Amino acid sequence: MSYFLLFALLKVGSAEFNSKTVQSVIAEHHSDVQACYESMLARQKKPTEGSLKVAFVVGPRGTVKKARVLKTSSLKNRKLSTCVVEVLNRLVFSPPTDKRDHPIEYPFNLKAEK
Repeated sequence: MSYFLLFALLKVGSAEFNSKTVQSVIAEHHSDVQACYESMLARQKKPTEGSLKVAFVVGPRGTVKKARVLKTSSLKNRKLSTCVVEVLNRLVFSPPTDKRDHPIEYPFNLKAEK
């Protein structure tokens, strides 16, 4: 393994758990959520734009638990919700230094990419 690759891995692994790093991880995977949305659009007659509000818990190891789509979301589609929850469950964050659970709520504003 090269020195630069090892340094990059160490730097990512030592990132502090805070709102900025949480947003960064979510932003890195926004295209996965968008793909779920585009898949839903392909099955609809009329394009729908809206918000998908999610909640999840980042556990002591940085893994996601209890991911769900909130009822306050304007986009109500079971397949979309299931797909987004699967994306959320794959996210890995820097472990919180306090070794506690951290509840997160996050809104995705989704519209068709053209």
